[in-house]
Order: sequence, then structure tokens, then C-alpha cells
Amino acid sequence: MNPSRDIKDIKYGHDLNAGPSSVSSASSTANSSTNPLNERKIWLFSLKNLRPEEVPPEDQLGKCRLVTEFEKLNRIGEGTYGIVYRARDTRTDEIVALKRMRMDREREGLPISGLREINLL
Repeated sequence: MNPSRDIKDIKYGHDLNAGPSSVSSASSTANSSTNPLNERKIWLFSLKNLRPEEVPPEDQLGKCRLVTEFEKLNRIGEGTYGIVYRARDTRTDEIVALKRMRMDREREGLPISGLREINLL
């Protein structure tokens, strides 16, 4: 890798060791309407290894888990958008905070302020 290259110069999904032709083919594949979403590769630039790394398919949508994978222990508090519980992760035995979002007052789905709160969590 050329140490003088700036991180801004690295293209999304571009293999640094490949020639310039791979940039155009990688971007055309990602933009192709025939390419299903589950086949699209996602790449992140690793600051530790100083190279792009592919995100495994199981991590591409985040670390979403079923609520049944947690055991509610006790109620911690209540806010505008829901109730917060102290819970135990049944996979790791780690104690976590689990928030149950309140949707009963919303006829048109989750308000934008609720989405902002989810993003912060």
C-alpha cells in the first residue's frame, strides 16, 4: 500500500492491489439492477490494518437480535418512547439495558424523534 495515499482516495469496495479496471467493474456491479441486495458486498476501510475489509453478510444489517434472546430482570425506568428494563443476554450472560418502544399512540408509525433515539442507542 502506498503510505502517501489519503483515505479519501480509496474507493468503496476497491481492491488496493488491483488495477484501475476493477474500480469500474466493482461500481457497475453494485449499481446493477440485476444484482440482488443479498449478493451486494459491503466494504469498510480498516484503520488498524490500513486496507478495506469485507463486512460478513450476517453483520450487514447490524447486530439485530430477537427480544426472546434476553431475560428481563427488572424495570429500570420509563421515558417518552418506552420502558427500559435491566436484562440478561442469554447467549453471553451479560447484563444489558433493553428498551421496549411504545407504539400505541402512533397511528402513522414511529415518529422521527423516536428514530433518532434508536440511532443514538
